[in-house]
Amino acid sequence: MNYKSQEEYDQAMSDNAQAEADNEAELEHQRAMDEWNVEINRLTDYLYAMYGSGTGVLFGMPILKSLEEKPSMPTIKCDDKWLRFDEWKPKTKTRVICVMSKCSEDSLGIIKWHPAWRNYCFFPTIDYPTVHSDRCLLSISTFIMQLNDEHKKRTKKVV
Repeated sequence: MNYKSQEEYDQAMSDNAQAEADNEAELEHQRAMDEWNVEINRLTDYLYAMYGSGTGVLFGMPILKSLEEKPSMPTIKCDDKWLRFDEWKPKTKTRVICVMSKCSEDSLGIIKWHPAWRNYCFFPTIDYPTVHSDRCLLSISTFIMQLNDEHKKRTKKVV
């Protein structure tokens, strides 16, 4: 391209350099977003592997591997006026149960296998403080005892 003056040439080169810098900044931003998405996916996969679908909690919201996944009710029936026990289908050998308030639909915590104690245990949520009455704790305890009994029957070896 022919330029009439050195100023036109300098201006064109400056515009060219600015356009290249803008493109480089856009590419750097896209790389950063790609890295962020990879980290979010790694975290989601980690929570999914640790707790199963729906029971990994990030900022108070359950982590679902896909929108199609929904909880199914446990085979152990527990008719409680205030609590609901939802079983999640993680890729683990043992069951994971989400304890929910029927009134507020808030998660109070999860019941899952605790290998150190070789029993199912209740893990209260750490996202916000929860208060449990004696009746609430009795319902959770009764449910846990039923889970532990079922687990012992299932794993009992026939001689």
